[in-house]
Amino acid sequence: MQSPSWKAIVHGLELVKKGVVWRIGSGDKIRIWRDPWLPREFSFRPMGKIRPCGLKWVEQLIDKSRMTWKEDNVQKYFSSSDCEVPVHPMEDILAWHKEKNGVFSVRSAYRLALRLQENLNGGFQSTSTSTDGRPCWKAYWKIPLPHNVLIFGWKLNKNGLATGENKRRRGIESIDTCQIYGLEPESSMHAMIRCPHARALRDASREDWKLPEENLLLQLKPEVLIMFLYSIDVDEAASLLLLLWRAWQVRNDITHDTKFSSVASSVIFIRKYWIELRMIRHSSNIFDDKGKQPVFDSLERNQLNDKTKKKGRWTLPE
Repeated sequence: MQSPSWKAIVHGLELVKKGVVWRIGSGDKIRIWRDPWLPREFSFRPMGKIRPCGLKWVEQLIDKSRMTWKEDNVQKYFSSSDCEVPVHPMEDILAWHKEKNGVFSVRSAYRLALRLQENLNGGFQSTSTSTDGRPCWKAYWKIPLPHNVLIFGWKLNKNGLATGENKRRRGIESIDTCQIYGLEPESSMHAMIRCPHARALRDASREDWKLPEENLLLQLKPEVLIMFLYSIDVDEAASLLLLLWRAWQVRNDITHDTKFSSVASSVIFIRKYWIELRMIRHSSNIFDDKGKQPVFDSLERNQLNDKTKKKGRWTLPE
């Protein structure tokens, strides 16, 4: 049995690992897919590969003669948010990300521990005082979607949905295979991301919406979902979350022998749902020069589509 002192040492070591990041110099010591080297507020590692990549070391992404990124490689294999990192003409060094000077401090480590505890509590403050606002959770709860959809995303992030894997883990079911296609155990990411029905729904929806690259989505894990949504724009995050929610609805209907919704019917449902959300979100007294209300493509307020210009209320010509 471990002593309290040893447990404290182990906890401190794990905490330090979550706050340490490489500062890029030559890049010859840093592994692209395994080491923390992206200095941002969430995961220090790349979100995933856009396409298969045989590169292993960060130095393979750097033009040593100019100490800049090889833009062709970066754009070929990474999402746009993954390589906005400065390169310095020096050796690679490990630094403490929570301080600008890169030096560890107990104060910033304590704040990091509070933030991690807040994340475990679903983004809500676990103490009466705020640390630094937890920007990704704050942004998540402001996504302009119905609360039940946001609660669904929160449960997905915490791996708290009644999937086959979770039911088997708790002794409720003896089999955890996906009940739609039976291809693999039904984890959260299988039900909402990898299941052929969920993928077909996203493919059909790409005609209407801008969605993240499929290769990035296939590498998602529940615990980084909120961070991933934080890294993309509001409409893209809202549309992706709606599609995940709809895929879960269809799965529940089949599991409980209610009905089977085709991809086409799900697309129609989501389109109507999106239009209704836009109408509610933009209910206003704005009219164009013909006395008609403008069309909004975005859920964000005051974002008109390309064919509509915002004008004042229509008035009788003089």
